[in-house]
Amino acid sequence: MNDLLVVDVLNLEDLIVILEEGQKNRKVGCHDLNSHSSRSHSIMQMWITTEIQAQEGHWVKRSGKVSFVDLAGSERLKESHSEGLMIKETGNINRSLFVLGTVITALTDKSKDIKPN
Repeated sequence: MNDLLVVDVLNLEDLIVILEEGQKNRKVGCHDLNSHSSRSHSIMQMWITTEIQAQEGHWVKRSGKVSFVDLAGSERLKESHSEGLMIKETGNINRSLFVLGTVITALTDKSKDIKPN
């Protein structure tokens, strides 16, 4: 499930096509709390590079990275009235969000600074 797709995008129109394709590939489902519930986590990273010619004639390259993260939200089985496969998905979503929260807490806990070897 760790699909990695690398695409060179040279203009805004290309970027919009890629975003729309990604939107179509998202896994969604409905239940009593949400008619369009995200059933998966996804990450999109963009590396942006621009090149301009400076007044002195040499070229200057600037680059950066932007990350977009879409996390499926935690859900309450009792209120969503999920059934079948949705119950298993809900458990996996909630478990993965719990682990992510644990990792973030560990990374931000100053009392447990991890020193490199």
